[in-house]
Amino acid sequence: LQAAGLALLPAALLLKQPDLGNAVVLVALTALLLFIAGTPWPRFVVPGLAGVALVSVYVYTNDYAWRRVMGFLDPFRDSLGAGWQLVQSYLAFGQGGVFGQGLG
Repeated sequence: LQAAGLALLPAALLLKQPDLGNAVVLVALTALLLFIAGTPWPRFVVPGLAGVALVSVYVYTNDYAWRRVMGFLDPFRDSLGAGWQLVQSYLAFGQGGVFGQGLG
C-alpha cells in the first residue's frame, strides 16, 4: 500500500502535464515490481479495475487524450495530425521490411 501511494504522487504530477502514457507505465511498473516481490495477485484486482475505470474517465473527459487514443486506433483518419507518427512507422516498415534498407 505504501509503495502504491509513493507511485501515485508522481503519476498525478505526470497527468497534470498531460502525460497519460508515462503515468500508466509508472503505475504498471510499480504493480509489476510489487507482484514480483511476492504480493498476492488478488490484491491487484480491485486497484486494477479502478485504474482502468479512472483512465477511461480521464480519456473521455480530456480532449487531448481522446484525440491521441483515436489517433492510435485509426491513424489514417488524421494522418497529418494525431496519427502522423504511426502512419510514418507503417510506411517505414513497409519500405524496409523486417531488416530495413541498410545504413542511411
